Amino acid sequence: PLVGAIVGPLMILPNVGLNEWGHAFWFVDELFAAPLHWGFVILGWCGLFGGTGGVAAQIVARMSNLCDVVWNNESKDCLHVIPY
Repeated sequence: PLVGAIVGPLMILPNVGLNEWGHAFWFVDELFAAPLHWGFVILGWCGLFGGTGGVAAQIVARMSNLCDVVWNNESKDCLHVIPY
């Protein structure tokens, strides 16, 4: 998720360039449903579900470890974070 948060804003720059180029040559108006703007919708949905999905997966994995320790009396070795 951290890589996506850093690289994500850079990925939208080509789409902004395409959008401005398209507005220079076509009268698309500012209708968001115009095909020229579909890239913003796709990148927005990817950012929303991709970023939050990765964070949610890490939270669920950590909560699973914590629940094993608290409720199943597992050893606390699973709580140590493995460095990448």
